[in-house]
Amino acid sequence: CPLAGTRNTIVTVHDLSFLRHPEWFNANRARYYRWAFAITRRRAARFIADSHATKQDLIQLAGVPEDRIDVAHLGVAPTFRRADAAACAEVRARYALPERFFLYVGTLEPRKNHVTLFAAYERMRRDGFTGPLVLVGHEGWRNEPILRRLADSSARAHILRVTDADERDLVALYGASTVVAFPSLEEGFGYPIIE
Repeated sequence: CPLAGTRNTIVTVHDLSFLRHPEWFNANRARYYRWAFAITRRRAARFIADSHATKQDLIQLAGVPEDRIDVAHLGVAPTFRRADAAACAEVRARYALPERFFLYVGTLEPRKNHVTLFAAYERMRRDGFTGPLVLVGHEGWRNEPILRRLADSSARAHILRVTDADERDLVALYGASTVVAFPSLEEGFGYPIIE
């Protein structure tokens, strides 16, 4: 955020979840985001929102006039295209994955809705799905309840965490997966959808 910037600054806003759901953040982080955004809101000449949902939040939650907001959707790298069979086979071998698996990509934090994801996966297992759930991503904030729910899951032995996937791996994991889950409660944009 342009705390030391001039009034001619253009600011890109990905989401305002710290205003809508401060309980999803550590208290100090939420307080800092609110403070920094209050300064940013006054100093910015224009805002770029990466989705229409974020634009609406800027208007409704932050009182930014609509004529100061432009929407510019995000994109992904050219590497995000249909993975070839060799890349899919290589990533399956490296992570010891079977032919069928359930994939989730995202940080472990409250708004990503892992508790519902685990419940859905447990139900899939009861209904006969035998592949693992592959969680790709790092730990975020306020993830203690998520980690406890993961540890207590009846399907825990079938849930694999991957924290070292690079972009090439991610393309192949998407391509090789049977199901990609995106249970987030709120996103400003939601990269996994276009990846």
